[in-house]
Amino acid sequence: MKLFDGAVFNSNGMKRFFYFFLFYLFSFIVTADEAVCVFVSILPQKYFVEKIGQKRVKVSVLVQPGYEPHSYEPKPRQMMELAAARIYFAIGFPFEQTWLSKFRSVNPSMLIVQTDEGIRKVPSVHHEQAGEKGENEVLDPHIWLSPVLVRKQALTIKNALIRADPMHQDQYESNFRQFDNELSGLHQEFKRIFSEGTLKNRAFLVYHPSWGYFARDYHLDQIPIEQEGKEPKPQYLEQLIIRSRTLGIKVVLIQPEYSVKMAQTIASATGAKVITADVMSENWGENLKKVSRELQAAMQE
Repeated sequence: MKLFDGAVFNSNGMKRFFYFFLFYLFSFIVTADEAVCVFVSILPQKYFVEKIGQKRVKVSVLVQPGYEPHSYEPKPRQMMELAAARIYFAIGFPFEQTWLSKFRSVNPSMLIVQTDEGIRKVPSVHHEQAGEKGENEVLDPHIWLSPVLVRKQALTIKNALIRADPMHQDQYESNFRQFDNELSGLHQEFKRIFSEGTLKNRAFLVYHPSWGYFARDYHLDQIPIEQEGKEPKPQYLEQLIIRSRTLGIKVVLIQPEYSVKMAQTIASATGAKVITADVMSENWGENLKKVSRELQAAMQE
């Protein structure tokens, strides 16, 4: 049997060609069916990506529990792992401004997606109170604590997964619709929990002002214990205690990584209840439900 160059394939040559063809075909099938390797900045994003990607994604988280996300520095091992990722989902933390270009140099083919794209952020409460404006204005990055804003992030995530893995578009579309319904249900549940007239007080204290978007969505008022992003001075702390007593605030939210002792001091001085709220919980939906119900119970007292 002659080919284009006139060479004749003997039986051994045909076998080698056949085996090579099978190997190539098998490799294509495995590559097309393997999970999409994804990196995210924080644990709640892992929840979002897995809701939409399910078994089609393998998600690694950059900022591990117990680390400060605002100024995180990736470990050498993580930089090596990033070289194999197909997508990096950023969320708008300050550390990303420094590191995203370095991630790109490690993996030029990796798709970097800003999940905060199209979301209008508001100034952080303590900077707004300090009168910082213009170039020094610091915007609140905690957009994952609002189901309303997560719906926008989910759409961005879905579109990126389809771009990276178009053969499974139908799966991503279906998973996205289910997740969007879940988010809509959560939003309606929280609107009911914090409905007008059911609460005696709509204000709460929080050490680090992470809950601004959540408070805005459900007409609550978060008051930070931090003063310009730092531990409060004695004079400010005294004013805060007086203000809390005047407003009748009954709850203080704390995060495990921030000053629990300071929050407990204020709670003791005002008769408020301390609630632990982990904003970095991987079990995002159940965590928000837990915090909402505990806030509601404290605000009804």
